[in-house]
Amino acid sequence: MNGSAIGQRRSRGTVELLVRCRDLADLDVFTKTDPVCVLFVRQFGQWKEFARTEAIRSTLNPKFVESFVLEYDDTVQQQLLFSVYDIDSRSTDLRQHDFVGSVEVMLSDLMDPSSPLLTSTRTLRVPGDPKPRGTLHVTSEIVRRTRSKVQVHVVGHKLDKVGFLQRKPDVFLEVGRAVDSITFHPVFRTEVQSKTRHPWWRPFDLTVQRLCNDDWDRPVQFSCWHVNFSGGPGSTFHMTGKVTTTLREMNRLKNDGHYKKLHLLSPKKEKSKKKEAVAGTLRFYQFRVDMQYSLLDYIRGGMELRLVVAIDFTASNGAITESLSLHNMQAKRNNQYLNALEAVGGVLCRYDLQQRVAVFGFGAKLSPGDPTPSHCFPLHQDVWVTGIKGVEEAYHSILPSLTFAGPTYVSPVLRRTVELVQPEDGPDSRQYFVLLVITDGIINDIDKTVELLVEASSLPLSVIVTGVGPTNFVLMEQFTQSLHGPLYDEHSKKRAVRPNAHFAALKQDAMTTGGGLQVVQETLAALSSQVLHLMKLRDLSPGRARLARADPAAAWVTPHDSTPSSHDPGEGDSGELWSLGHFQPLPTTTSSFKASVRSARVSPAPFLHRAVSTPALLPPTSSVLSLNGPVCPTCGSTITLDTAAT
Repeated sequence: MNGSAIGQRRSRGTVELLVRCRDLADLDVFTKTDPVCVLFVRQFGQWKEFARTEAIRSTLNPKFVESFVLEYDDTVQQQLLFSVYDIDSRSTDLRQHDFVGSVEVMLSDLMDPSSPLLTSTRTLRVPGDPKPRGTLHVTSEIVRRTRSKVQVHVVGHKLDKVGFLQRKPDVFLEVGRAVDSITFHPVFRTEVQSKTRHPWWRPFDLTVQRLCNDDWDRPVQFSCWHVNFSGGPGSTFHMTGKVTTTLREMNRLKNDGHYKKLHLLSPKKEKSKKKEAVAGTLRFYQFRVDMQYSLLDYIRGGMELRLVVAIDFTASNGAITESLSLHNMQAKRNNQYLNALEAVGGVLCRYDLQQRVAVFGFGAKLSPGDPTPSHCFPLHQDVWVTGIKGVEEAYHSILPSLTFAGPTYVSPVLRRTVELVQPEDGPDSRQYFVLLVITDGIINDIDKTVELLVEASSLPLSVIVTGVGPTNFVLMEQFTQSLHGPLYDEHSKKRAVRPNAHFAALKQDAMTTGGGLQVVQETLAALSSQVLHLMKLRDLSPGRARLARADPAAAWVTPHDSTPSSHDPGEGDSGELWSLGHFQPLPTTTSSFKASVRSARVSPAPFLHRAVSTPALLPPTSSVLSLNGPVCPTCGSTITLDTAAT
């Protein structure tokens, strides 16, 4: 890689802006200013509001918890406008509030190319008035991506009394990260507990990026603050105690009974040089660094998605000699079953190094003389074939000999798949089975199928039902809803341990209009959530990353030595040596999508990178709204997808 490419990559990234103010103009008569900071970004000659911080009550020296996260690009002039307002009501219209002052700055002026952390100071003014209205301090820091988070449940014990009368404090806890040797910027504040020396704050979560920007040795401060809104001459917020530590130290701190304990030091007592400067203790009943992993992390560590394919051969598909038959083989292009097989199965099959695929059929008579149809029969004598090519060959070889019948029963295939899964399942199993059922109609034994799915929800198995043809699949939506919650069996009154089924309709016109791409993305999003949910239940973390060799000629992947090569991957090899972590994103056009599912290097969707907690599952998404990623159902924000190519 040449130097220019490296420089270009460094010129882009994500930056976090932490904002605090000093000596703001007091615009209120009886109380202090209630400030909020609003960031505007100049776009096409107009100032557009980007985001705003929280409003802090009655203070002239606010430190805002909410930060601004922007994408920066050194090749583009990015103009920013920081405006501070005095909040006078609950209205979100800034015209209803008093304007304190603003400052305009270029994003590049807030950053130092030689340092990932820089604090800049600017003077707030009202346009046309040279009189300063306070100072604005902006700390810019390059964001270090991490999927980990910290779960905290902390209480205070015997905190100091406050005031001349030694009253019990109205106290909240503040968590801050160091921005220089003496300054800590708050990244979280709890609610206020009134008149107590033993406050119990609600549990909270913090991402490791937010807490320390993924620097485990960075100083972190826990401080207790007394709140006084009486409007007197003194400060509204008074620190009663503080303690400085690091994430690494907290993670290694041993429990004192049922909790970890830190002693708070009183700043007032320290200044007076008293021997006993302790101002109470913090008891951490939970302080847990929760490593969050994505599906690709497990795949890199050796997990294999073992594919099982079940194809519907019922009479509703139409005879193969009919032009409208879904199994018609007379057309030059693939029929809808093969299209669905290549679109969904072709992507899933790439994550099995052995490329072993079990293939079954259901709903047909194996010979004209059979009295009853078979609802589960192998398409190949050995059940297992090699790759999607092997599935297509088995499909073509058996299709002419079948007599389509019915009804559409899926439970026998599901039961046979469970028999394949159970011998391979174990505490440290690295195989996950995916049953891909391709059907043209409503499942006639849906109650029995749901019962089996509930019973098999603890196994490493997911069922993806893909509908083809013109049928209305409204009754199949209960499988789609399982993305939000586990299935429930009305007859046995049992609920599945986790979601393990998904339905997607892959219409013929979807393959030509680009809708097939969205169907595959939704399917992979559901599968990713289900796999990671099981890993969370079993408390399994990914293994060490492995390398694999892609063989484009044979269109399948073979294992390779896990020791990294001394030369550049792929150089001088007949195949291409590459890490399972370096995939390209899913194609964004219909033509490239069709080509990719037939090629040797079929790329995964970005949803395979979606992080999930092991031991706390993030809320799954209900639908795919854009190629940039899913939208969080809790806050409505776009979930960042850690794609290597973007």
